[in-house]
Amino acid sequence: MPIMNSNPTPNTSESASLPSLSFTPIIRCLGVLVLIFGLWAAYRVMQEAWYLYDNPKHVTTLAQTIATDSEIDQFSNSLAKMMDEAYANTMSNLPTQPGKEPIKPTAKIVPVKFSYFVSWGIIIILLFLLAKIGYWAIVAGGKLAMHNEDQKEFIAEIIAKIIAIKGS
Repeated sequence: MPIMNSNPTPNTSESASLPSLSFTPIIRCLGVLVLIFGLWAAYRVMQEAWYLYDNPKHVTTLAQTIATDSEIDQFSNSLAKMMDEAYANTMSNLPTQPGKEPIKPTAKIVPVKFSYFVSWGIIIILLFLLAKIGYWAIVAGGKLAMHNEDQKEFIAEIIAKIIAIKGS
């Protein structure tokens, strides 16, 4: 926190000896760079979302990884097996007409691949996160690029955070 001078009139000998540094061009350039990064991140998120829309089969690699690592599909496989057995028992217990064969179950219940839906959920959440980061970069870069004297508090806060990160 800066120390406030109780003397309202500046000391002319002290202010004349200090060089006048203006960080405005540096801050504006930094703001433009952050803004460009945010725009690039937003463009990449839109490009990836469109790619997945055109080629949804590329999600299967993540789904296979989730299926092997978490074994989430084992639940649906066991559920499908139980339903197949219940269906077969029901079909075998149906009354039959005299002289006709009992009805045999012909359909198999196909298990649902939960890993595929979980992988889509993960991808959508990651795309939302990256889009939000891009949005934050665009807003912060825009504020820095449009730097004026009213935004000294914003810049001081950013510098304080940078110093705090370097100090830790």
